[in-house]
Amino acid sequence: MPRMDSSSSFTYKPLDRLKSEIRVVQISPEDGDSLRLDTVCLDDNPTFTALSYVWGDPNIKEAISLHNRSFPVTKNLAAALKHIRRHWASKQSLYQVQSLWVDAVCINQQDPDERTQQVQLMSRVFKSAAVVLAWLGPGDHSLAYSTITLLAREMYDDTARRLNEEKLARLDWLQRYPSLCSDDGRRQSGSGIRNLAWSSVDSFMRDPYWTRVWIFQEVVLARKLVFISNGLASIGWPTLLIFQRGYELTWKNIDKLSLRRPNYLSPSVWSALTTNLASVSIIRQPCFARVIVKNGLRITPTWDYSWVMSGFASGLKATDPRDYIYGLLAITEIPIVPDYNKTVSDVYIEYTAAWVDTCRDVRIEKYITPLKFLSGAGIGIYGSEADFLSWAPNFPGDGKLHLSRLRMGTGRTDKEVFGDDSSKLPFVVAKTKSLFAWGIEIDTVRSVAQGPVYSSKNDVDLLESAIIALSQGERYKTGSAALNAFFRLLHRDQSRTVSRSTVIRDLSLFYHMAKPLDRLEPQQRDQMLRTLGFSRDPVEFEARFRKCFAPGADFRQLGFDRNLRDIMMEESEGMVSESRQRIRLELLWLEDIWSLISTTSGYLGLAPLGTAVGDRICVLKGSDVPVLLRRTDLGSYTVVGTGFVEGLMDGEAAELEQAKKGMGQWFQMQ
Repeated sequence: MPRMDSSSSFTYKPLDRLKSEIRVVQISPEDGDSLRLDTVCLDDNPTFTALSYVWGDPNIKEAISLHNRSFPVTKNLAAALKHIRRHWASKQSLYQVQSLWVDAVCINQQDPDERTQQVQLMSRVFKSAAVVLAWLGPGDHSLAYSTITLLAREMYDDTARRLNEEKLARLDWLQRYPSLCSDDGRRQSGSGIRNLAWSSVDSFMRDPYWTRVWIFQEVVLARKLVFISNGLASIGWPTLLIFQRGYELTWKNIDKLSLRRPNYLSPSVWSALTTNLASVSIIRQPCFARVIVKNGLRITPTWDYSWVMSGFASGLKATDPRDYIYGLLAITEIPIVPDYNKTVSDVYIEYTAAWVDTCRDVRIEKYITPLKFLSGAGIGIYGSEADFLSWAPNFPGDGKLHLSRLRMGTGRTDKEVFGDDSSKLPFVVAKTKSLFAWGIEIDTVRSVAQGPVYSSKNDVDLLESAIIALSQGERYKTGSAALNAFFRLLHRDQSRTVSRSTVIRDLSLFYHMAKPLDRLEPQQRDQMLRTLGFSRDPVEFEARFRKCFAPGADFRQLGFDRNLRDIMMEESEGMVSESRQRIRLELLWLEDIWSLISTTSGYLGLAPLGTAVGDRICVLKGSDVPVLLRRTDLGSYTVVGTGFVEGLMDGEAAELEQAKKGMGQWFQMQ
C-alpha cells in the first residue's frame, strides 16, 4: 500500500467552468485508505453518490490521504468517510457506485471564485446524485431508525396508500408494543423522556445535522435520501416522512379531541406524544420545501414560494453569514448570483432589495409582506453589529437563538391604513445602505419592564408583569379588562371569540401567573389576589373570571360541570393540568427575549428586551406588525424590532387621528 506523503499538501487542478465540471472522490478497495479525485462533467450524466453532513468544528482537523498526500478535514468528515467504506462494503448489492461528491474535498475552499462557481452547480449536483447519504455521526441512531420504521409501518395504510387516519385517531394500537408505552428509566436526550425508544427518536431529531443551512438545501434537492450513522442501520426519507406526518396527526388528534392519558401509557411517553417531541417538527419545513420544489415554485400565477422558502434560513446555522442567502439559492431560485467577494452587508442589501422589488410585482404567500423581514431584524434582540444593518433580516442571529421565540406571528396592523398607493411601497437605496418605508408614528414607549416578561428561572416575572399591566387601571384602553389585555398579549391573540378552549387556555395561564403566591402567608396571598381582582372563594373567582375573560359566557353550556377554580387547581391529568404543559411551552417562547412595555397613550405591548424609553411605535405600509424605531442624531432611524401591541394588531390604526389626518411620512432606516 502506498504511504501518505505528509511533507507536501494536495494541490487542486483547475476545473473547466464552461463545461459544468465537478470533482468526485473515488473510493476503491484497491487504493486502501487513500482517496483520489476525478473530474467529471455534469452534462455527461455521471453516476455518483453525494454526501450530506455537518462539517463540525473547523479548528479540529484530521488528516486523510488524498492522492497519497496529506489533506486536512474535520473529524466528523473523516469519520464519515471511514464509515461509508464499511457501509458500502455491507450493502454492495444496493450501492455499486464508488464515486462520492463531498464539498470540503471536491471544492477548493481556498479559492473564492471556484466556490462561487460551484455553489451555482449545487442544485444539479444533488439532483443528479444517484443517492444522497446523510451522515448523522458520530453517534449511533440505529434504535431511532428502527423505532421510526416500526411506527411508520403502523401509521401507513399500504392498501389505501395513505396515512391510516382512523387508527391515528386512537392510541390503542400502541399497546402491542410495550417498549413504546412504559418507562424503562433510560434516555438518550435531554428531553426528560424516560423511555429509550422515544428518547432515541428525540435525540435523532435534535442532531445538529438538521440545523445547517446547506444541509436543508441538500435534503430538499436529493432524489433519493438515505440516513446513516455510526452503525449499519439506515433509514430512507419516505419512511421518515410517513412518521413525521403520522406523529403530527396523532398530536393534533390528542389536542383536538382533548384526549386524556390512557392507563397503558406512562406519563413520560404521554409527554413525548403531546409536548416533548416538538423536535419532530424540525423536518416539517424540508418536507414542505421538497413538495414545492417538486411541483414548481409558482403554485398559481400570483403565488410564488421562492421568498417563503428563503425565510427558512431563519433559525438555521451557517459558518459564513453570506451562506444564509447563498445556501438556499438552489431551491429558492431568487434573483441573486452568489459572490463571495461581496461583504456581508452588501449581500443582505441585495437580498432585501430583491425581496422588496418582488413584492411590487407579484403577490407572495399571504404571510409574506413587503416588510415581513423586519420581524427578524433590529438591535433590540440582536444588538448592534459592525457589518450588519439594523433593518436587514439577521439570519445569523436567529441561528444563535430559536426561530419560534423571535416571531410575533402574523397580524394585520396596516390593514386599510394607507390605501393602495403603490408609490408609498418600501424601497432600498444600496448606495446609502438605507431602507425607506412610508408610515405613521403612533406612540412612544413610556416604560419598559426590567427583565423579561417570563423566565423559567424566576417564576415571579410573570406575576410582576401582570401587576404592571394592572397598574394602568382595571380597564384597558380598548374597553376590555386590563388582565384580559395582558393575557391576549401573552397568547398573541387577535380573536375576541370565547370558547371552551380559550377558557381552558386562560385558566392555565392564570395558574402559572398565580403559582408564586403559594409561597406566601395566607394573608399576603389574599391581598395579592385582590390586587389581581380575584379571591380564593370559588363562587367569587368564577364570577370575576367571567367578567374579565368571558363576559356573558355560560360555562355550563361550554361543558364545565364544576367550579372553574376547582378545575384550574386540579393536579391530576385533567383538561387544565394537561393544558398547563402546553402553556408553559408557549411561555418559554417569551423567555429572555421579550419585555412588557407601556406607551404614552396607554397601550401595552411585547417588545424586544433592548427597547428603550422614547422609542417610537410605528405602523408601516407593508408590515403586518408594529415596528419600533429609534431616531438617530442625523434624523434617520435604527430598527429596534417588531412587537405585539394590544389594540394595534388588526388595522385599528386606521381609526386614529394620525391616519385620518394623513400624517404619514417616509422613515429612513439604517
